[in-house]
Amino acid sequence: MEYIVKYHSVNEYKNYVKEGILEYLILPENNNNQIVSDWKIKNSAKLETFYYQNIFGFRICRIRLPHYCSTFLLDMEVKVKKNKLGIVSGVILSNEECFQILNEPSFFIENHLFIQKSKFANLSVAQIETFPAYSPSQHLYYYLRDLNTAVYNFFTYTSGLTNVHTDASEVFELKKGVCQDYSHVFISVARHYGIPTRYVSGYLHQGMGYVGAAQMHAWVECLIPGAGWIGFDPTNHLQSDEHYIKAAHGCDYADCAPLKGVVRTNGAQITNHSVVVQAQL
Repeated sequence: MEYIVKYHSVNEYKNYVKEGILEYLILPENNNNQIVSDWKIKNSAKLETFYYQNIFGFRICRIRLPHYCSTFLLDMEVKVKKNKLGIVSGVILSNEECFQILNEPSFFIENHLFIQKSKFANLSVAQIETFPAYSPSQHLYYYLRDLNTAVYNFFTYTSGLTNVHTDASEVFELKKGVCQDYSHVFISVARHYGIPTRYVSGYLHQGMGYVGAAQMHAWVECLIPGAGWIGFDPTNHLQSDEHYIKAAHGCDYADCAPLKGVVRTNGAQITNHSVVVQAQL
């Protein structure tokens, strides 16, 4: 399946920007399951765009803002071809083999970034105990499916209540939130049991009735021994498949924010973005 992904953002500043640098993490990843081609990024000031890779190997688009800029627009358009995925099962090794590998020191060292608590994935032990516990009596893959269901049922999807600074512990008390909140709670629980889990940002096939498709979406990927990284979307109670277009992954939202920057100005700053994902028939 092929998609055209269009990303549009507008930054508005109450007072003129004297100096600034903006960095965008919005380009879809090239990987075994998706091929990126015919991409272009343009901005309202017609400024040169620079690119570099972050610590996880994802491409960052960097732009230095012009002096006396009050509004800045950026547009990306990219073609992505997704390989059709069947039902991805993590049942390759036995229950006991998975459990044993998760508890090996070498496995922890290799995957420690995605096992430890992070800034936003920080539930307390008491909060974690609200969700199903992992044990060697259950296969890891089936446990993660159950956890996906539990997180989905725990929350009521509600926009405007949380923001990019809300962590898992806070959203747990609210029991309401958006895709990044669902993902941070899932990550917190899975990592508590030594399961490498990473935060994923990207785009969804619009028109499928998915929650969170109007903007950049968030889901998770878990490392199941023998099977590799498998995606779960607790917001939509699904596993990720060919309808999910990955842009980046990291420890949590802080590593995958679509826009970061440093701007020298005074007064309010407002950023809005929109996403259009068109399936090519």
